[in-house]
Amino acid sequence: MLSHLPSSLFIGLFIILLAAFLVRLKPAGTEQWPFQKKQVLSESEQTVYWRLLNVAPEFIVLAQVALSSLVVVKRGTKRWKIYFNKFSQKSVDFALCRKDGSILAVIEIDDKTHSLAKRAEADRTKDKILEAAGIPLLRWNASPLPTEEAMRSDIATLTMTQDLRVTPDDRFSRG
Repeated sequence: MLSHLPSSLFIGLFIILLAAFLVRLKPAGTEQWPFQKKQVLSESEQTVYWRLLNVAPEFIVLAQVALSSLVVVKRGTKRWKIYFNKFSQKSVDFALCRKDGSILAVIEIDDKTHSLAKRAEADRTKDKILEAAGIPLLRWNASPLPTEEAMRSDIATLTMTQDLRVTPDDRFSRG
């Protein structure tokens, strides 16, 4: 039935199929990866960052920090992976650290998305993790952002209360 079709049609079809097959066999690593850069900080986060540098020059300001860089699961914890998974994919907007790298506080900028149920639950989990680790949390609204005076006041309050709570173990761990 196909014998009456010209052989050039079969050759052409064969070449097209072969070319399609060879395209799929490209050497590994030659394909284009689907990545592009993105903005690291939102506009409000940028504003807070520059204000923090201005009001707290004695501290290190870290932005978009993985929670796993700030907390660990205590050694010997049974089912540690369950606890690790609670924070392994989370980040905080800012970590405010002393010059020795110890953490003074975490700062979160809450915009309107934080009122959504799923986001609010994620915030509660993050709050519990930070509290359990003994890391103070400052939550500032994105609208309106706190003034430099308000930021300075919040940070001063934190440093005073932490200085009052210093234990011999804290002094040892700092230096």
